[in-house]
Amino acid sequence: MSRKPKPAAKAHRRRRERRPRRRTYIGVVSAHPDGFGFVDVDELAKGLFVPPEAMRGLVHGDVVEVRKSRNRGRPIAEVVRIVEKAPGIVVGRFRIEHGVAFIEPRSRKMPAMLIVPKRKTKGARDGDLVKARLLRDAATPSAEVLEVLGDVDDPHQLIDLVIEELGLPRRFPKEALAEAKALPPAVRRRDMKGREDLRALLFVTIDGEDAKDFDDAVFVR
Repeated sequence: MSRKPKPAAKAHRRRRERRPRRRTYIGVVSAHPDGFGFVDVDELAKGLFVPPEAMRGLVHGDVVEVRKSRNRGRPIAEVVRIVEKAPGIVVGRFRIEHGVAFIEPRSRKMPAMLIVPKRKTKGARDGDLVKARLLRDAATPSAEVLEVLGDVDDPHQLIDLVIEELGLPRRFPKEALAEAKALPPAVRRRDMKGREDLRALLFVTIDGEDAKDFDDAVFVR
């Protein structure tokens, strides 16, 4: 003969069944060099704090799903899953000390030092500027060298440095190239509609000799 559940047990079970699921949010991880981070969510006024232990396995720029939780009265992010992994691309100085190869990233959003396995150096030498990719599965913060950019103190490397740090494209999209190729060799009559033809005027640039672009000019009549 089965025993009937006590009223208190039934009430507890009903409360548990009625408990609503906590809302989740989609946000972007913003890492801090001290090991903790934040998840920036569009719907929330402030980013949600991510403690150092929860940052393991996360990379700056990861898109994650989180729940709002609390730790010692402070709102924190409880990471549910990684929605989209960031590329984890790093630009920094390659160093070798006491036989150990590592990278000092330029970005403060990355760990201060990334260990490079011996077979992942790509022939980089001490002091080289390198482009690398984080190794997510490593026990310690690590990276593999993808490309040696050159001497970090070479001023000619500054352009490549900015391109790599900002992830700028080095080539025009196919659509832009196709559109440029389709342009006629000369201005057509129908292209002049709604425009004033100033080609007969003599324009003089007002940009200085050391200007990076010459796009300001005047004419006198």
